[in-house]
Amino acid sequence: MQPLDAGPLPPCRVVTGEGDVTPRSDPTTWLALGEKTSFVVRATESGREVRFVGPGRVVPCAPRTEIDVGDVAVLASGTMIVTPGAGESPGHEAWLATPCGAIRAAASSHKVAVSSTECVITTSSGTLFFAPAADVTVRELEMAADAGAPRGRALPATAESPWWRLDGRTEVRARTTRKALVSATSLADASKACDVATANERALAIRIRGLDGGSLSAVGELTAEHVEVRRRARAACAAARARGR
Repeated sequence: MQPLDAGPLPPCRVVTGEGDVTPRSDPTTWLALGEKTSFVVRATESGREVRFVGPGRVVPCAPRTEIDVGDVAVLASGTMIVTPGAGESPGHEAWLATPCGAIRAAASSHKVAVSSTECVITTSSGTLFFAPAADVTVRELEMAADAGAPRGRALPATAESPWWRLDGRTEVRARTTRKALVSATSLADASKACDVATANERALAIRIRGLDGGSLSAVGELTAEHVEVRRRARAACAAARARGR
């Protein structure tokens, strides 16, 4: 392992690496991972550690967009394995953008494997939320019995909420309805969905600012609505980002 340079630690950094990625690699850019590449990044604030395994293509510590908060990673292909950090505070969500959709989780142990046609999401503890893209179908998979860890549950998305909820030891497969997850058409559709969702978020934000000094209850209701609208916009844009936007 190559030593890190002295000085203040960045918010997210590579701490160990084998193959194509070392602690001197820039985790804020796209990294191409070979067959034998494996590396770990750590979020300085939360202590959360994430392992990426090739072959694949990732941005392990993605720069935040205007609607991003918290830790962000982009997994276009390959495998990601998450271990919660000792200093992780409740509600400190990390987001993952995949071609299948957006994943958000706090204090969860999980694995995400992305291929050209599907994403398999496996959780071993904690709670994870997954918002699939419009051209992706999701189904729960049977898991082998484990006496030491009872099976969890997967609650599907509803008309009111686009989020699947995975609790405990659970596994789901998200598969594209197209020939491949990433194509010019799928990127265009995901980008359009991102633009529409972002426009809705901005319109609601402007509406809330226009109520400054108005009814506290009205502001409170719209602010609560804005949290979910913003989350949906972020999820829509996550799929577009992982598809190459």
